[in-house]
Amino acid sequence: MAENPYSAPEAPLYGGGAAAPAPKPPSFLEQVMGVFTEPTALFQKLRQAPSWIPAVISFCVLGILVTLVWGMKVDVDAMARPALERNPNISAGQIDSIIEVQKKFMVPIGLVFAVAVPWLWTLFAGFLYWLVGRGLAEETAPTFEQALTASAVPSLIGLLHGGLMVLMAILRPVGGLTPEKLTPTSVGYFVAAESPKVVTALFALDIFGIATWVLSFLAFRHLLRLKLSGAVLATFLLVFFQAGLKILFAK
Repeated sequence: MAENPYSAPEAPLYGGGAAAPAPKPPSFLEQVMGVFTEPTALFQKLRQAPSWIPAVISFCVLGILVTLVWGMKVDVDAMARPALERNPNISAGQIDSIIEVQKKFMVPIGLVFAVAVPWLWTLFAGFLYWLVGRGLAEETAPTFEQALTASAVPSLIGLLHGGLMVLMAILRPVGGLTPEKLTPTSVGYFVAAESPKVVTALFALDIFGIATWVLSFLAFRHLLRLKLSGAVLATFLLVFFQAGLKILFAK
């Protein structure tokens, strides 16, 4: 008589057992709550079960929303003309035509950037952190997926900043201000300066930007398990690419 196909399987020989199920990554909501409440515990969980795609998708969605709300109210002339007039390579007769082109294409191009930049930045920064981890990890080198997670998840704290941008764009006149200049979260909002480089530096000193750098350092230590020197190097690279380059090229 054939064996009962529904009978429980016999215990494997030599004391073997079924493999333990792989740990599940924290949900998107748990990640958002974790960066505000228990970042170290969150990054330790993400080391065992990396997850970065939901975070990047949320950045894209928020970027689209900011671009649409801000783009409906911004005065492109007031925003672009001062920078164009400071450019010695642009004649006075070209400025008006350039502004007209920007009025037509600024929002469509902004939407493309809103979708593309989060993915490109996460891949680029993740690759940098993966390289640092190859030489400066405390234990085994991090995987590329862990590095991508360390690139994306700490920035979830910036979702609140993006929400504030949308709210301020709705409630107040925008004029020629860019989205990051609408919220009272940076030094630049309160301190005026003439030099474009100084202005850029003051707006880079933003509560949410600094919080992202701190959270990223924690992710480098607890998610990627980098040595202190590796975490400092990775944080320096993050600050350089997010703020340093903007300051260097500000005109």
